[in-house]
Amino acid sequence: MLHYNPRLTERLRNLDDGRSLRKMLTYSALQQTRVSPIVGTGSGTQLFYGRKFHDPHVQTDPEHVHDEYFELLAEYGALGVLLFLCVLTVHLRTSLKSVSSFRNSARNPQNREANDSLALQIGAISSIAACLVHSAFDFNLHIPANSLIMAFVFGLTAVEVEAKTNEELHNIASIETAMRIALPLTALYLVVIVLPQQLGDCFSYNAENLLSTGDWEHARVSAESGLSIDSENAGLLYQMGLIYEAKGFNTKKDSPEQEMNFEKSIDMFRQSIRRFPQNTRPMVKMAYRLDQMRRYNEAASLYGTAMEWEPDYAYLLAYYGLHFLSMGELGKARECYLRAESLEPSEVIDDALVENGILPIAGHEDIAGDSRRLLYVCGCVFDAIENCPASGVP
Repeated sequence: MLHYNPRLTERLRNLDDGRSLRKMLTYSALQQTRVSPIVGTGSGTQLFYGRKFHDPHVQTDPEHVHDEYFELLAEYGALGVLLFLCVLTVHLRTSLKSVSSFRNSARNPQNREANDSLALQIGAISSIAACLVHSAFDFNLHIPANSLIMAFVFGLTAVEVEAKTNEELHNIASIETAMRIALPLTALYLVVIVLPQQLGDCFSYNAENLLSTGDWEHARVSAESGLSIDSENAGLLYQMGLIYEAKGFNTKKDSPEQEMNFEKSIDMFRQSIRRFPQNTRPMVKMAYRLDQMRRYNEAASLYGTAMEWEPDYAYLLAYYGLHFLSMGELGKARECYLRAESLEPSEVIDDALVENGILPIAGHEDIAGDSRRLLYVCGCVFDAIENCPASGVP
């Protein structure tokens, strides 16, 4: 099979490659673990800590480590790993005891219930074993459908078959009563607290898709509908900033209306940063807009924070270089661009700008012009940037 499947052969070869994506992501997770080794950095924080500790060769934006165990350790710390091991041990121990009990009963062909129960327990244990192995190479349990299936499988293993005393039965009944109250309360909490956030995210994704097609008017309607449900959603605030920026590009240049729209976009980016201070996307967009308005000190502060969270990302270095270029500091601009190009070719940098919502929005000549200027300086091969002809920079 390996001989006739080059793709599988290549994937297996990459397991031993020290520069493989999986190993580099694992290293970033270990770096993240050092931030808070006991309790972890929190659920979902691998997204931005992964950017902070990424290997310079990783220029994509992976949301998860390709190893559930290292991501668990990074986000939940040693206590989280200990809790996971306790839950796993209890369920497997219970299931194995059930298998032993059902195996004796299943010897009677007429005992169909015992036969079915034994088959279910063996299947559940096998499923858990497969998931445990696969989780060392992928992020299966971060896929909701997989998580729900494994929750069902673990439920199958929680079958007690040993005889209980009256006192034990009474204790179990008390726990069941408490759970009957706790579960509906948990569901109510999810509906009241989590559901608005999820709906806000849905409107944010819809607005992002509409904006990518240049339909900023419908994108505005979608984003405003989402904000009416969740006014503090960082993604929606970011999309509103992009929408106001798009409106600014579609109004008369240097007019009061354009200036007003750009100011609104800056305010929306600022609110998004306040809600999600680790997200560098609104930082870069806001800093870029401030540069265009010659508010360089404010932009420099944002770029500094962004560089702390995302060092050695080509697209960010390219934009930082554009910041220096706007101020006329050509030497620093050249240094940023050459570093960016050493990480990714200039055309890849441009693609990254597009993918991260930085450049360009279709039909906006101002942004496209800045992109051409950026790529021009990236491709400069003179020994000193001062030797580049001034007329050559658009």
